[in-house]
Amino acid sequence: MYVPTDESYQRWKTLVPFVYDWFNNFNVPWPSLAVRWGSVLEDKQYKFSQRVYITEQTGAHPGADANTILSYNVDVTKPRVAAAEHMLFDDGTDGGGFASAGANGIANGGENAGGGGPRVSNINLGFFKKVHAIIHPGEVNNMRSFGSLNPDVLVTHTDSEELYVWDVKRQPGRSFKECRVRNDDPNYKPSTPDLILSGHTEFAEFALDCHAKEYKVASGGRDTNVLVWHLPDFSANAAVDSSNRNGKVTTNESGVEGVRLNAQYTFKGHTDTVEDVAFHPTDSNILCSVSDDTRLLFWDSRCDHGKPVNAVKASEVDVHVVDWNALNTNLIVTGGKDKIVKVWDWRKIGEFSSPRKGGKKQQEGETASEKDMVIMSHSHEGEILRASWSPHDENVFASASDDGCLNVWDLSRKKGTNSSDEEATTTANDNDKPNTDGATAGAENDSGEGDDGNTNKPKKSRFGEAPPDELLFTHSGHRNPITDFQWNPHDPWTVVSSGSGANVASTCQFWRISDLITRPKEEVMQELEKHSAYICGRAAKPAESGDDTEDTGDDTSDAGDDPNTKEEDFVKREEENMTRNPSYETAQEEAFEAMDL
Repeated sequence: MYVPTDESYQRWKTLVPFVYDWFNNFNVPWPSLAVRWGSVLEDKQYKFSQRVYITEQTGAHPGADANTILSYNVDVTKPRVAAAEHMLFDDGTDGGGFASAGANGIANGGENAGGGGPRVSNINLGFFKKVHAIIHPGEVNNMRSFGSLNPDVLVTHTDSEELYVWDVKRQPGRSFKECRVRNDDPNYKPSTPDLILSGHTEFAEFALDCHAKEYKVASGGRDTNVLVWHLPDFSANAAVDSSNRNGKVTTNESGVEGVRLNAQYTFKGHTDTVEDVAFHPTDSNILCSVSDDTRLLFWDSRCDHGKPVNAVKASEVDVHVVDWNALNTNLIVTGGKDKIVKVWDWRKIGEFSSPRKGGKKQQEGETASEKDMVIMSHSHEGEILRASWSPHDENVFASASDDGCLNVWDLSRKKGTNSSDEEATTTANDNDKPNTDGATAGAENDSGEGDDGNTNKPKKSRFGEAPPDELLFTHSGHRNPITDFQWNPHDPWTVVSSGSGANVASTCQFWRISDLITRPKEEVMQELEKHSAYICGRAAKPAESGDDTEDTGDDTSDAGDDPNTKEEDFVKREEENMTRNPSYETAQEEAFEAMDL
């Protein structure tokens, strides 16, 4: 696993005001394996308030604090409002890069962690307010919501055969005192799920997806099966009355009480642990799954549940993640232990995996080659832990790894390729071409090599190779594995990401990529050209009364025009434009008061 050096991390911090439109860092006292955006609460002129759900993993051993799902109200600053100086932050570490010790002497960092309680970001007090808590029965390994259908209904995976459904708005909030009761205390009482999904015969810990248009949940586990639950009675919330005929109140071996619902479908075909599942975005009868058996399988509830409708050997080793493109349902992204990000065209898979399609059949045990994919990139240094398509652009997706980096990809940047072009999707990826159009934050190698002004010399990433054309941006603000992230469904290019590890403090970061990176190059250059003098520091100071203006030798101005006057007017206009929006502090004056938990 790649571990960012202190030098590379500090270099990334210097880039924050330049490559982000908005950035906030929040240190959390416990590791967090899952984060989700909730519903928008209030929309104002310069910001909007949105619910965010963050999990706390305190442990399952006797004497551990309660594992929780925490609800926060977050003020998201709108594009082009946050000033650069307000993106500077305190990462909550001492000089050695370790987090301070928390309550009861439990350190967030490593052996060098100091005392005095955990430090947090100095900016979080104005934008990040805790408002609700749920005591979760066991650690939360994964958490998903029903997206646009209902972002405040959550489904969680834990170290159990069962899944828990939570309607946060109906759940009673637990006090701070209750959340600090240890799990071996007689007063310890976890929250009661609104629904418990049963059917797995062994632990189901990570593979989880919720359909965005129907109340359907898919899950995979160690029993090698893929299960689907249909929640037909959940039209507005996840609560099921104890008298509902589809379930009855029971208690499992761990003592969790609640209404239980059995799976509607069970798909059998994998031969090892199922690591991830993904629904077809528009047809809830279709889904796909990846497994430690190295295969990507496709299922249809209208067909034989004991045989996948399509299959491909996606890797030589474990495949960890899969996600289906909601805006272009032909595209699927996978990643895993081989550290390779792969984008597949669903229409092409059958051509080499099934003789019925008339193409070359993939031989048993043969891994699909690069020519069978839209892209195949080796730009991560660690195993791929998460991957997700943007809900706003069919060409954009992101991948996160235990190397601490979150890469943002744009397929439209691939030379001669557009994801909407059916024929062009088979074009092979050329990783030897330099990336000359975008920016990767903190992606240069530790030796400092990079773009030195020589246009014939390709840029180098921190791995010493030219980054692929499709790599638009690298977020490297977490100094530990990125455990989860999600695109904001209400705000393009805005992401929440969580990083947790043993060496440094766990962090939750909210950020938006600068539109100088995401917009077309020609459009950006036209805008910057208007401000070139100001950007380059060439704005001349007004001449003293009676003093002669220094001859700079610049005769590019029109005859009869005073260059100083033109520059002075330009600077004045720029200052007016820059002060047209209120300061960040002014935009935060109406922030919510924190609820005392």
